[in-house]
Amino acid sequence: MSDDAELLAEFLAEGRENLARLEHELLSFEGQCTPEMLAATFRTAHTIKGNAGFFGFTKLQSVMHSAESLLSRIRDGELVLTSPIVSLLLDAADAAAGVMDALDATGTEGDGDHSALVASLDSFAGTPVVEVEAAPPPPSPAPVEAVPAPAPAPAPAAAPAPAHAPARAAEGEPRGDTAVRVDTVVLDRLVVLAGELVLVRNQLLQRTSSDPGVARAIQRLDAVTSELQESVMKTRMQPVGNALAKLPRVVRDLAAELGKQVKLEIFGEETALDRSIVEAIRDPLTHLVRNAIDHGVETPERRLAAGKPALGTLSITASHEGGSVGIEIRDDGAGIDVSRIRARAVERGLLSPDAAARMSEGELVQMIFAPGFSTAEKVTAVSGRGVGMDVVRTNIEAIGGSVQISGARGEGTTVRLQIPLTLAIMPVLLVGVGSERYAIPEAALVEILRIDPSDGGRDVEYVHGAPVFRRRGELIPLVGLADALAGVPPGHVATPAYVAVVAVDGHRLGLVVDDLHESEEIVVKPLGALITSPCFGGATILGDGRVALIIDVGRLASELGLRGRPARVDVVVPALAVASSPPMLVVRGRERRYAIPLGDVCRLEQFAVTAIERAGRLEVVQYHGRLLPLVRLGDPSADRATVVVYSDHGHTLGVLVESIVDVFNGEVAIDVATAMPGVRGSAVIDGFATDIVDVAAVAAASGLYAEVS
Repeated sequence: MSDDAELLAEFLAEGRENLARLEHELLSFEGQCTPEMLAATFRTAHTIKGNAGFFGFTKLQSVMHSAESLLSRIRDGELVLTSPIVSLLLDAADAAAGVMDALDATGTEGDGDHSALVASLDSFAGTPVVEVEAAPPPPSPAPVEAVPAPAPAPAPAAAPAPAHAPARAAEGEPRGDTAVRVDTVVLDRLVVLAGELVLVRNQLLQRTSSDPGVARAIQRLDAVTSELQESVMKTRMQPVGNALAKLPRVVRDLAAELGKQVKLEIFGEETALDRSIVEAIRDPLTHLVRNAIDHGVETPERRLAAGKPALGTLSITASHEGGSVGIEIRDDGAGIDVSRIRARAVERGLLSPDAAARMSEGELVQMIFAPGFSTAEKVTAVSGRGVGMDVVRTNIEAIGGSVQISGARGEGTTVRLQIPLTLAIMPVLLVGVGSERYAIPEAALVEILRIDPSDGGRDVEYVHGAPVFRRRGELIPLVGLADALAGVPPGHVATPAYVAVVAVDGHRLGLVVDDLHESEEIVVKPLGALITSPCFGGATILGDGRVALIIDVGRLASELGLRGRPARVDVVVPALAVASSPPMLVVRGRERRYAIPLGDVCRLEQFAVTAIERAGRLEVVQYHGRLLPLVRLGDPSADRATVVVYSDHGHTLGVLVESIVDVFNGEVAIDVATAMPGVRGSAVIDGFATDIVDVAAVAAASGLYAEVS
């Protein structure tokens, strides 16, 4: 890249940052306006104008000069800031953005005519139109700095900030040279290289060495690789606020167009996401906001008639939730009219009258995502074509996320997005089907179940020939993963087998697999052109060099025809009465008691606390010549660790508890309403609330199996 091209690229990058800051500051004026805020906004406009003059971009300089003059009079108290003035200044920012887009695309300022805009700005500022002559190009490459320009004589103000100064420098805070601009191509290459290093690390971890020095070197490589991977991923992380930056303007303009009053509240702007994710969610978020204002928030007259304040509220909340980010868009508007959805679905031929009558309210709400569905009475520039919500769900699921919608009539609507932190590296559970391995994203995984032939397959039932699994008062549809990928309808479930329960649109689906392998962080690779199945979201290279395909749970459910119809049959079972419960080992954990069926207990062991070691990301102890993985229900004492050893089909797992309380043998009622992954429910044992541990589910879901001879 030539020096001039590099300078232009830097000018455009910094100019767009300044324009985004200018727009944000202008929109904030409609909430509050202080002299400090006005001074900061004036400096931002002055910086853009100065940089434009330095490069000789006369159109951009002319627009920003007039905007600066208007801001100067407002700052000096000669004009009162009004909504029309804010709109005019926002138009100036739009015009400047258009010039920058033209510069980026063609290297010129384009053929746009901004004379009318400049005249309007100058008429407010009370100054004549000033023709700005083109400045000669710089004789040699030089850092982009703001060129001081004559300004109206105000009260004293801070000196203009350099063009490359961040926002805090414009506000007068100390600035340090701690940031460096790096081309995103370089960052993407670093992520790829870090991913390859992770693959090599995984391969080495599967190799054993009798040389203690080599083993220690591999452990050190594992730790350094994990730290490097985390650091490299952080370079791609951006605050989700970058995807929300345009929404205040969208809300302001659309509310004015529709004659509504809407206040936008944003929480968790600093929540970090991968840059590619931020870009991918920008358009879906914009559509959801427009949809909320158009369909959700009522006009002031209707709100007042309904006993609501005239000013509607639209809130967006982002937060980290484990290995993903949740984004919630909530309005206090008219809510969801289920009867209207039912009628419109029948009217448009999306549902038969009988099918619509049988569907529950929750299932009808999901019709909002159906292609071609809309409740709008007429097609407008804002909505009515029935493509918006379908596209939102498609785009979110394309990045491994999910969308859920809820609400009640008159009480507003909430749309919840669950999206991964990054697309480059993904935690998955590896499963086996025959000789093949597949990766199921942990973000979609609810729990792991085991179908044991010793119980005669009593948990598997058949409804109209389709297998279902009875679990905690619900029937989970089952489908063999091999059959699903081959497009074969669900059939008889062979035992023994494992069931990976995944969440799809708030429902559950059980994927039957032959084997469970370890949980692993994998590097996602794009699929080649020869693999065209929509059921796969990518591929990865495992530590042993084999390739595993990544299951796209949402698309798999769509291929099976499980979307838009019930995927769950609720059974009313408030509590499961156990007339003769099996003997249970009662243990003490962190501030709670747990009960483990004695049939799941192989041995009780005690280890010195110093015997607990780290193996990769796991805690282990040496046990009969092998490493015994540990999961914690409690913490050890100062010097001893009490461990309940669980063994099943050649696999062992140690459950670390604080102490052994007793062996219970009696009748209890297990409340399944408190069930969760790894816990069958709760019961009162000896006067204490006690969680009943499902050790098999804990072992399967943890991926911490250790082979023993």
